[in-house]
Amino acid sequence: KLIYTFTVNETNITTFCMFLVDMFVRHPNFTMIPERRSSAIAIIDYLLIALPARGIDPFTRIFNWVVSECNDKRFEEAFKDLRTPMHKRDEAFYTKYKKHFGWATSGQGATSRTELYSTTLMNALKKCHDRIYDPQVVSQILGLEIRNNRVDHASGKHDDFVIAMLLCHWFLSQSKNLNYYGINPLSVFKDNENTNIEDANEYS
Repeated sequence: KLIYTFTVNETNITTFCMFLVDMFVRHPNFTMIPERRSSAIAIIDYLLIALPARGIDPFTRIFNWVVSECNDKRFEEAFKDLRTPMHKRDEAFYTKYKKHFGWATSGQGATSRTELYSTTLMNALKKCHDRIYDPQVVSQILGLEIRNNRVDHASGKHDDFVIAMLLCHWFLSQSKNLNYYGINPLSVFKDNENTNIEDANEYS
């Protein structure tokens, strides 16, 4: 269910980071799935310092591939490192793994925009079409078009809200090891089980 959205058109990055830290502190069930590009890289760097200082383990609150792909040989040793108590981790500990935080959109493969706008978008609409309440999200979905042989926003338009929604849906439906983030996999989409895509006509 989409609960709320907000847009920050102009701010100081540090001020915004402080706002996010406050979100993490106030809402212990809050999990962040950032798209790792542009300002988000600096924001992740800030959080990897600020959250541990407040006793919050970033690996349990920000989507990262070390946790999600812990059974993959590429991340086995890194995942074992997470057993290190937080008071024994220094800044270098987080610097070593910071590149694995967030969704780094790629040109192709599992983290491509094409994947988000094909499989993930269709699955999200099938399960959640009657739970997308925000007019800006709806408007951006309806504004998608084919550009350069791929789904994209129209010239002069945006798709930030759509990407945010799709990353959340991908995280809950495709990311592994949700328990590590404090999320019970059995509870995911439980309220959406009776949703039927044919019912979407009611909301058009």
